[in-house]
Amino acid sequence: MADQSAARSRPSTGTGMLLCILAMALFAIQDAIAKTIVATYPISQFLLVRYWIFVVGVVIYVSRSIGLRRALASKRPFMQVVRSVLVASETFVFIWGLQHLGLAEAHAIFAVSPLLATGLAGLLLREQIGWRRSLALVTGFAGAMLIIKPGMQAFNIAAFIPLTAALMFAFYNIITRYTGLVDPYQTSLLYMSVVGAAMMTPIGLAQWVTPEPLDLAIMILAALFAISAHMLLMKSLQLAPASMLQPFNYLLLVGATVIGIGVFGERPDIASYVGGAMVVGSGLFTLFREQYLARRRAAEERSRPQG
Repeated sequence: MADQSAARSRPSTGTGMLLCILAMALFAIQDAIAKTIVATYPISQFLLVRYWIFVVGVVIYVSRSIGLRRALASKRPFMQVVRSVLVASETFVFIWGLQHLGLAEAHAIFAVSPLLATGLAGLLLREQIGWRRSLALVTGFAGAMLIIKPGMQAFNIAAFIPLTAALMFAFYNIITRYTGLVDPYQTSLLYMSVVGAAMMTPIGLAQWVTPEPLDLAIMILAALFAISAHMLLMKSLQLAPASMLQPFNYLLLVGATVIGIGVFGERPDIASYVGGAMVVGSGLFTLFREQYLARRRAAEERSRPQG
């Protein structure tokens, strides 16, 4: 019976992995479009279009799932707003970085975000971090510095922009853990879209540049790619465990590198490749170490005598 259940779950898990990979591809394409568009138009205008399409889609989805009134009734509304402001600001900062850096370089530096989140969890949530994961954090950060190259001739101060975005995204993930304990996913999604739209609307309208019809269509397409990627990622998490899917998130860096080289003619140097490998390797080690410790804690819990 257990074997039959496992056999039935494999196609769903495989579908979840496939949807996650597709989501990463769409995210990479969306970032490539963003890099092209913000070379001509203000970032706030690009995000205004994106957020308003996003908020319309989210309102429709939430209305049909749990209802707007229930979704708005957050148990931690202030933290939901803080979280939403953080992710909107992080998106703005990262796209700003794309104006000054290559797609591959920006994503390689941003990939340090999960490591930063692990370190912040130790500081803010008092989660215990052993020497192995601490060493992984140091290694991953060293990899990021190898890409940034501070103090060297090739150093570009703009490289700290995606690093700042990575730190902001790490804080966002920590707060998401906190709000996710008491609020449903739909609440977080609704706050994120509404607050983001409220932030970007006045700035975007103040800086609005009348776009060419084709450029406006491209902005809308980028927004649809971003929304589709988020929805695919959400669906993949319904079909497969988050711990199984997390390594596939690094495919975003692979996709960004391929697009950067093939479309924008970027040529990362050896140090960038080595640094990127250090960041990804450290992130994967941290993930697998956390999975191992979780399994060990669960086994110890089961082995304790009842009563």
